[in-house]
Amino acid sequence: MGLLALMAGTSQASTTSDGVVYNVTASISTTAGYSFQATGTRTTKPECATSEVWYIPTPAAEKTRAQFAMLLTASATKQLVTVVGTGACDTSVPDRETVNTLYLQ
Repeated sequence: MGLLALMAGTSQASTTSDGVVYNVTASISTTAGYSFQATGTRTTKPECATSEVWYIPTPAAEKTRAQFAMLLTASATKQLVTVVGTGACDTSVPDRETVNTLYLQ
């Protein structure tokens, strides 16, 4: 099966997690992003990320909606996902690392 990736930016990846997506959360707010968790090993977690929850900000952006669609697909099909973080946490949820890239395996 091919590898599908969607990058949110060009920041150097600092963390990864391979596993199955669960606890996908979306707010009805137009400014709140999406949160989720993934099973698997997470490495090089930044100090700000005291939570195991990942965060995708700016839900109005097309690339963000595409990442959310990938998460829903991965969650529904139990497809493995690799999550690569930005190494930083969003100010709106300072305990969660922001996602840079998602890979569906």
